[in-house]
Amino acid sequence: MDEFELLGTLSERINQYVEMGMGKYFQSHNMNYYLFYPLIAIELGVLQKAPEDIDNLFRRCIAGFLYSKTVDRGIKIKKGKINIRSLKKYVKDLDQELYLMFQDYRFAREVNDINPFSKAQLNHIKNNTYKLTTSWVVDELKETDIYFYGVDNPDASKEEQIQTLEIIKAFWSKVVLEQIKIEKLEEHTELGLYGLCREIVEKDLNKWLANVRSSVFTHPKQLSGVLGYFYYRAMLKSIAINIYKDFTEDIYEIGREVLLVLNKNNCIDEICKVSGLKRDRVQTIIDYLINRGNSNVLEFPLFEVEENIVTVPSLIRVNDWQFNIINGHYSKGLKILNRENTISKVTEERIDKLLEGVQNVAVARTRKYKFVNGEGSKIESDVDCAIYDMSQNIVLIMEAKWRDNHYFDEIDKAYGRIFKTLIKAYSDQISKHQEFMSRPGSMDFIFKEDKRYVSPKETPTFCYILVDKRNQMHIADKHMISEYMLVYYLRRYINDGKLNLKRMWEEISQLRTEVKYISSSNEYKEFEIGEYKILVENGELHLDYL
Repeated sequence: MDEFELLGTLSERINQYVEMGMGKYFQSHNMNYYLFYPLIAIELGVLQKAPEDIDNLFRRCIAGFLYSKTVDRGIKIKKGKINIRSLKKYVKDLDQELYLMFQDYRFAREVNDINPFSKAQLNHIKNNTYKLTTSWVVDELKETDIYFYGVDNPDASKEEQIQTLEIIKAFWSKVVLEQIKIEKLEEHTELGLYGLCREIVEKDLNKWLANVRSSVFTHPKQLSGVLGYFYYRAMLKSIAINIYKDFTEDIYEIGREVLLVLNKNNCIDEICKVSGLKRDRVQTIIDYLINRGNSNVLEFPLFEVEENIVTVPSLIRVNDWQFNIINGHYSKGLKILNRENTISKVTEERIDKLLEGVQNVAVARTRKYKFVNGEGSKIESDVDCAIYDMSQNIVLIMEAKWRDNHYFDEIDKAYGRIFKTLIKAYSDQISKHQEFMSRPGSMDFIFKEDKRYVSPKETPTFCYILVDKRNQMHIADKHMISEYMLVYYLRRYINDGKLNLKRMWEEISQLRTEVKYISSSNEYKEFEIGEYKILVENGELHLDYL
């Protein structure tokens, strides 16, 4: 039995234990614990901490994990009465057995992510005994910090915050100042407020900068028409929740009020009425958004319970639709068209805007080329984007990709997929760029459309990088950075109307993604797999729920 078989078999064994634990959980709890209490716990969490706080990440991931196991068992959720005492018990379970089962599920998934970059290690102890150690992947700069906190573009981040505050003020004005009852606004959609909600969703989807489409929607405006309505209802529910919260000392007491429950047919009718979309298109989009057992509750935030759609406001209001719509299509195996243009166009437009007044650079975008190589083969490709620092005689060639969902869930990256994307981009595309840029006349061909361009007298230094929508990885001379990191670095190295591309590249080229293997315990759980014994540290695997 080789290493791959051992790791795969160990992962299956742990998953079997997790399934046994889940079986006990389902036998001892009613349906409210499978969906309603997890959703309520998500909403109560964001009332107390930021949506991106690790505790709230876990609440969303565990809710998705639990619901996926519910669907796997063929359990049909039915309406239930919310009991506050039982809700508190769920949150206690969340911190105890559910958390432990989810952590063991994550551990099994990590063991099974067998890739050349970050796979778990089996270290020989003696005879046929091996100790398992999982990896810890570390980057110097966290791309999520740049994205979540708007470090790449403070002005745009501030503008989005202002827009969010304005929409909150508009809703509060209707309910508090104009004294219009929430029930009335629910029954009869206020078109002005709906329009604001549609705009805020549209602004997120417009970050695609391309007419992305699929069998679900043929234009992003169709999505915003549907999502805008759910945003509208989520805003009304959020206001109601905050009003209830002011009249109770125990936050669990508002648990009965946080679920957003909409009759599906009535919901479709109302969206058709306010959006002008056809019924079949609205139904298709809603059916797409309904979670059928997917573990990511932000990709699919709607749940169908009998004749109703159920969700909670935060799954709509804090949702990154520009990412989750694309990744959701991956999850459901649906083809999405024009997706590749989103990352390249966004990258191009952001770079153009940043470098508009910078005089020591020339910029090229989407330059198709073809040539016959030394072996007589015809090579065709295109440079997505390139920057030439004429003062330092250095060129940065960028390959923009958004080909895969690089995440298992909100918490865990699929490092094997990221590694594959990085290596494939360098071998399939960047290698072509390297060969083309070594040919006479390539610089003039690539940059000739920029009026700032001056042909170099000496051969420039060429640097190559992969730009992904959200991820980074740095292995030796191969580098992937996120679109947001690219903008962050450009901003950082533009001073007095000049870009110092040489210093920028020096910093990026020194980045390394480290894989660390750390042992923290001398106590182990033992697994007999064939003739081998595998030792797993107690701190990495729980199994206390069995």
